[in-house]
Amino acid sequence: MVAARFRLDHTLCEAWPAPRTGWTYAVIYLAAIAALAWAWRRLQGPSAIALVVAAHAVALLAAPFLSSDPLMYVAIGRALAGGASASTDLSTALGPGHPFLIALPQAWRVGTSAYGPAWNALASGIGRIAGDDLGLALRLHQAVSAAAVLAGACLTARAVAPSRRAAAFVMVALCPLSIVEATVNAHNDALLVPLVAGALLAWTRGRIALAIAVLTLGLAVKASMAIVLGPVVLTAILALFPERRQRIRALAIGVTLGLVALGTFSSLANGPLDALARIVGRPDVPYDHCTRSLECLPRVLFRFVAHMPTAAWATGLVFRALGILWLGLGALKAASAPPEARARVLAWTLVFYFLLLHGWAQSWYLLPLLPALPFLSDDERHTAAIRVYFVSAVAYYALVLPYSCLDNPITVAIADLAEAAITVFPPLVVLLRRRSP
Repeated sequence: MVAARFRLDHTLCEAWPAPRTGWTYAVIYLAAIAALAWAWRRLQGPSAIALVVAAHAVALLAAPFLSSDPLMYVAIGRALAGGASASTDLSTALGPGHPFLIALPQAWRVGTSAYGPAWNALASGIGRIAGDDLGLALRLHQAVSAAAVLAGACLTARAVAPSRRAAAFVMVALCPLSIVEATVNAHNDALLVPLVAGALLAWTRGRIALAIAVLTLGLAVKASMAIVLGPVVLTAILALFPERRQRIRALAIGVTLGLVALGTFSSLANGPLDALARIVGRPDVPYDHCTRSLECLPRVLFRFVAHMPTAAWATGLVFRALGILWLGLGALKAASAPPEARARVLAWTLVFYFLLLHGWAQSWYLLPLLPALPFLSDDERHTAAIRVYFVSAVAYYALVLPYSCLDNPITVAIADLAEAAITVFPPLVVLLRRRSP
């Protein structure tokens, strides 16, 4: 019902319902998430597998409605199918009157593909099949994402003991994040799920080189796979050369400081490293490159309350440095752990990096971490917080329904702050309440 009212191919910002209507649907949406979270917590045995597949089948009946990203996917796919290159802006590739272009937010209409060649090829194939049928193109992206998550759940089940395979499948495939961000919202991060699961399967069987090779394939889908790949590669190197860990750690710290300095210089000097510059931002932007994350709180206060934009920007630099250091120290801890515990330590490191230190914290970025959930189930303190996190990460959409189409920088900042509180604080409270003596 909620998806039918807000589906992307029917409801654009120009026709967005009034906030009062949005709040009504937000309550319905939260009730659905609560029911899904309850089922995810309760269903575990082999008999639940059929119910999980049925849940995804039902979810496919809902059109994408919570994020505009799938609109960008289908526009890119249609442009590529028409012979355009990935670097050609959409307004040029599609033409000013194309329905896919009109459906996009205004600022996105001059965008290009930010994804890898493998995803571009997939999007182009969908574009050729769907043609100018926007609804069909969205549905095909949904089907691909759902299939990827289910495949990832199967591979994850193979990576654990036979007695835990059914529970592992359910833990991955019935997670509210799987249903909402992969099957409903069709985010292409779902394509990384089977790759991470395959890498975990190889890792648990001692085939480290194969695990790294499989993760590397993910870079052909999205560059964000580097966040997972980097700590894994560093762990493998540290494990191979235990006598050189101190030297490698010093090198990692030096690389961290160098990356932050390079990004800072590039952003202030309008240098050629645009991607890096966007990550660290600039003091004079309307609002910071920060959403739904812990660092948003001080940055909003600095920029909009204290009117100290440089301090807000510097806060982002501190968080970027802490994030890289956290991932490096997590790799060091994983390399020092027994071989059978390394996957668990890496999974814990990555999940809490996204919870506490990743600035542009979109919920779908967590999809590649789904296969790690069964490896964390033996740690009750962390498992409880992570379960809450994977629910709160989609619960914030309740605010999207009444206030999605915002353009005032202050209003956007306040909305991001509220969404960050919904996403981050519940798992953080659980983690602190269950801390060790």
